[in-house]
Amino acid sequence: MLFSMLKKIIQDKKQYEFYITAKKVGEKTIHTFYVNPKEKSKAKHLFKGSVVFDDEKKLILETNFAFDPDRKKYNTPINKIVVKADIKDIRFESKYMVSEEFYHPSYAKRTIDAIANSKLAKIDNARINNQAYFYVLSADKTTKRPSQNIIYNSGNLYNNGNKYTVEFWKNAKVINLVE
Repeated sequence: MLFSMLKKIIQDKKQYEFYITAKKVGEKTIHTFYVNPKEKSKAKHLFKGSVVFDDEKKLILETNFAFDPDRKKYNTPINKIVVKADIKDIRFESKYMVSEEFYHPSYAKRTIDAIANSKLAKIDNARINNQAYFYVLSADKTTKRPSQNIIYNSGNLYNNGNKYTVEFWKNAKVINLVE
């Protein structure tokens, strides 16, 4: 889902090399775009991964990127005025569904692992491990649009987050999800 990150990687031709493969799946041909850091590159925070796409419809079907394990030794801590962060790993993946009516994300996962130090906040070697998931279980086509007043004036995120009409976390499709 991070198209801006993908664009940044593709535009960095000095640090990365690219190649594409194609595979016949039923009637369609699916292409896979691979991204690898160049052999001589010693830049920090370089990613390795792939993008599966449908060249005919010009749609991305799947992405999978993470720090290149061979290049992690070049990753040095990031020093800012307030904090010093040592990012150990970043990984993101996503999948998209294509049907007659829709093209929408169906799954996304982003993982960040870091160590933070800050004298100002009195933090010493605090381990940060964040995993964010996104699932779409179904989609419906509608012509209705929500009122802007409702969207922008409906309270804060905490209040809106407690107004569940469906207890989606008890859905059998969600409970049994495993990696």
